[in-house]
Amino acid sequence: MSGPSFDNIDRWLFEYVEGNLTQEQEEQLELFIQEHPEFELDLDSWQGAKLESVQYVFPNQEDLFREEKEDKRRILPYAMFTGVISVIILILLNTYTYNTAQSEIKFQAKNTSSLKTIQNSKKNANLELINSKIENLVPYRKNQLEPIKENNQDLSFSNVVGNEEVTQLSNSKISSEKFNLTKKNSISNSNSNNLNSSLLSEKTVVIDSALSKVEDNENNMGLSTNENNQVQNQKNKKERSSKSISLFGKIKKLSSKLDDYMGNSIGLKNTRDHQFHVPGITQLDANFSSAGDVSSTKFKVFSRAQWISNNNQSYNNQMSLDWYSKTIKSGFAIQGNYQYYGNGVIQNWNTALIYSPKILLSKSFLIEPAIRFKMGNKILAANKVNGINQVEINRENALDFYADGSTPIGKSLWYRDIGTSLLLHSKWFYAGFQMDNLLKHQDNIYSNNISNPRLIGYHYTINLGTEYESKSGNISLAPYFYYQKFENLEESWGGINFQYKWLALGSAVSNKSNFALSIGLRLSTFALTYQFDQTYSAMLDSKANSHQIGLTINSKPSRSPRKYIRIK
Repeated sequence: MSGPSFDNIDRWLFEYVEGNLTQEQEEQLELFIQEHPEFELDLDSWQGAKLESVQYVFPNQEDLFREEKEDKRRILPYAMFTGVISVIILILLNTYTYNTAQSEIKFQAKNTSSLKTIQNSKKNANLELINSKIENLVPYRKNQLEPIKENNQDLSFSNVVGNEEVTQLSNSKISSEKFNLTKKNSISNSNSNNLNSSLLSEKTVVIDSALSKVEDNENNMGLSTNENNQVQNQKNKKERSSKSISLFGKIKKLSSKLDDYMGNSIGLKNTRDHQFHVPGITQLDANFSSAGDVSSTKFKVFSRAQWISNNNQSYNNQMSLDWYSKTIKSGFAIQGNYQYYGNGVIQNWNTALIYSPKILLSKSFLIEPAIRFKMGNKILAANKVNGINQVEINRENALDFYADGSTPIGKSLWYRDIGTSLLLHSKWFYAGFQMDNLLKHQDNIYSNNISNPRLIGYHYTINLGTEYESKSGNISLAPYFYYQKFENLEESWGGINFQYKWLALGSAVSNKSNFALSIGLRLSTFALTYQFDQTYSAMLDSKANSHQIGLTINSKPSRSPRKYIRIK
């Protein structure tokens, strides 16, 4: 059997659940699911569909038996009762059949009478139509017909042709040539008897021609006007229905093709392992909800040297551990941060705990809210304050530092705060929002102003992105967008991550012309990344260089399928 792919993943999942795979094949499948976490839901479904045989023994089976008793019931009364019921049913059926036949005969007779009435009305209408046609066709003979009427020779069309002989005239055209049987000059020169005879003969020919066409049209007409309308309406409905079905089929076909394009290996995907080039930001910092996004446990180490050889240089280090708990269907993470600013005048320690439940909206959409609790301590070295008028611990947030020349009255400041986030994962993209420092803890280590202490500001972030992967799986592209606002810092970043087999490259640029470049090694359980960036410093009023390096170690994917909180 070939390796797991988008085409045969169902077969691999089936064999995995049935226990038919070798150890090597199981490792191949686990690696494939780690790279394509959207199939964790399919593995969950296969796991839930497996039924285990249960051996159950019913106790006290002896109580189900009873002694057989002699049946003393008589058969004859039941047979007589059954026969009577059968006879009654036959009589009722015959009566119903007779009544139905009589109703059909009456219905046919009624329809025949209605049909005759309709035909008579049509004959009268056709009679009037033919008379008007003839009068229009022979207008110049009106004066010559008067002697015939005086001799009581009534040659009106209604006497020559009876109502019973005319049925219908439907759009027939009587050629005027048939009425010119006798020239006008010969009629004017002939005597009255010859004229009357000629006119009678001529009119008879016209009537015979009209009647023959009427009879032909009547024989060819098989349906009444109402029936024709009904047939036409049904035909129109069928045409509209076929058009709507055809349009719906085209839309469904287009949707299927789009889903195939986005779902297959050559289209969009979402591995839930996102990398950002924003200086000093890790995946957990970008959105707390990313804790426990994959089935393996992740350990990360992050180190950054910012603005080296300047008065506002700083060294930042972070360690984090995040994992997924199948029992409570949630992700967890622990963070530890340490910052050494300047020549050691300020040191910042803090730890954080993140909790993120995973809520399944549908097979394609997963929503992940999260909350982070952070506690820390800022330590001030009073003997190093002299000569420092400003500090810039966070980018573009330059703060006055004991500008009045006073001596710090404290050395340590404890703080705690919480943050919340929301992340939407689909098969094709992700989008998240985050808000930190909801409690706005005191950050009054920069002065002795106790009456009006400084409070930390809110920190907002928005991120979204997607991933593309080639058919072979060797090449992938992951574009993203990131926005953040923290006090005086407000910026937007657009970046992309490119990976060819184990080689990972990336770059990003901000709306303020800051940029970042990265290169690294990415394997299934190990990743090492170096980044160089150039960013603006408000304290220096210029751009300065920074360097950072990150190390990620992943455990093997969990053999048990992930479970999610389901919305029903």
